[in-house]
Amino acid sequence: PVKQLQTALRLHGTAIAGLSFTDDGTVGGAVAVGSSGELSGKFGSVKKYVAQLEVVLDTGVILQTGRISKRELEKLKGMSGREGDIYRGIDGVLEEYSEVISAMKNDSALDRSGYPGIAEVQGKGGSFDLTPLFIGAQGTLGVIVEMIMKAEFMPKNIPRVAALFPTSEQALDAIDELVK
Repeated sequence: PVKQLQTALRLHGTAIAGLSFTDDGTVGGAVAVGSSGELSGKFGSVKKYVAQLEVVLDTGVILQTGRISKRELEKLKGMSGREGDIYRGIDGVLEEYSEVISAMKNDSALDRSGYPGIAEVQGKGGSFDLTPLFIGAQGTLGVIVEMIMKAEFMPKNIPRVAALFPTSEQALDAIDELVK
């Protein structure tokens, strides 16, 4: 469970801030739904902490995600079978819908978990990483069976503030002021 992982990490002064500190659910479930913990506003969602995934696809093929170079992408696109199909297909979607995907990259309000994660697949220099597609896709693209996550230093006592507002509009206005 998430709570047990966070407790173990806290013993070493680290945590995965994108995960809840009290959730009894599983880490895999949190990644599959693109969960955000109570500190994600400051530290980012769980997606920020996922480095690599091992995913079982609908055909039983096991896919390893992670950043690959343009050269490695070309090699994978040349493969026959499901894995080659996926890399060719995603590369084709990125090319055909480049304007839409570019607009998605610039939309800061868009949640980029699951399918909108396609906006983060292609990196600098033509590198490629399918990881963002699987985070938040709720198992519809494949079942996550293994993951490598990054923990980071986390202060022992994190200051928190609670504020009450008469209306949601006033709360949003206050948030806008705090962000400035």
